[in-house]
Amino acid sequence: MQKAAVALPCPMALSCAAGSPHSRSGKEETAVPLYPRGRCSRPTHPQQIFSKGDIPTWLLRNNWWKLRADRGLTDNLLHKQPTDYDEVIEKLFSEVSGLKDFPKVPDQQLEECAIQLWNWAVTKNVGSTLSTNQKAKVRHVACSLLCCCVPENPTEGVIRKQILMASKTGRTWLDCKNPQMADNFLRFAVKSLETLYGQLTSRGDGAADNASSKGDVEKDLLRVLSCQAESAISQGNNHEAVVYMQRCKDMLLRLPQDTAYLSLMCYNFGIDTYNLGKFEESVFWLSQSYEIGKMNVKYAPGSEVQAKVLRLLGTVYLEWDCQRFQEKALNAVSLANKVGYEKYF
Repeated sequence: MQKAAVALPCPMALSCAAGSPHSRSGKEETAVPLYPRGRCSRPTHPQQIFSKGDIPTWLLRNNWWKLRADRGLTDNLLHKQPTDYDEVIEKLFSEVSGLKDFPKVPDQQLEECAIQLWNWAVTKNVGSTLSTNQKAKVRHVACSLLCCCVPENPTEGVIRKQILMASKTGRTWLDCKNPQMADNFLRFAVKSLETLYGQLTSRGDGAADNASSKGDVEKDLLRVLSCQAESAISQGNNHEAVVYMQRCKDMLLRLPQDTAYLSLMCYNFGIDTYNLGKFEESVFWLSQSYEIGKMNVKYAPGSEVQAKVLRLLGTVYLEWDCQRFQEKALNAVSLANKVGYEKYF
């Protein structure tokens, strides 16, 4: 009989705007501001958007003009009825996925187009108008368009947009059970987070809000790394998952409030590998779950959860090799009883 994984808060509930609280629920959708603070908000008129009929065929062979042509598809999607979404989403996704090399040419209109598309998906997510797969494809397109039209040395504001969009796109692809598609976005999110952290560090620690911003970046980085570990596990790359999780553990000294989150994630990895009959890997992840929970008692998942982890660890030992690991199994169960008993005192 297979074990069911514990429900976790969405690892990608990122809040990249400076000073905003770090969401843990994963239920809130985040819209991207279209214009930086201080600029006049002037939306692009539909007649200004390129459509394929306006561009000669020879220009469409060029990736850049093909992206500009997608603006017509994007505007079409923004005005479609719910029953017509799928066709346009598939067309947009096909166009963007067919581009091998994204040109790095700054283009304000294309950037606005990408952000409008992202925010459209946020509004349509209310009431489940879009399926998870449709949402992943729209986010994929919006994030890809944004990444291709920003300069080589983007501003902090642009980097924060990239982090938000790339991390949430990767998370959504994971929810669609498509880790291969998620990986590129998660890697890009990590790279952008490290770039942003470097910029904040170069300013020095004089301002209190700067220290707070660095802390938010570290929290977001931990969540993205944990998503990378999840992706690696789902693809059977246990060694990669261990590397990602070790980075997360190293960050717990500065982020103790994420102790329960990482402990439960390792527990779920232990269940996943146990259900696949990978007992050695399951033992590792369940042991990690218990050890992480002990790192900070204040933020640990609780004695009941810890006892549950240990009892499952004992079960895995017995199913792996009853004679060889009998003593370890008994020790795990004995410790589980002790941990569970301590909650009453």
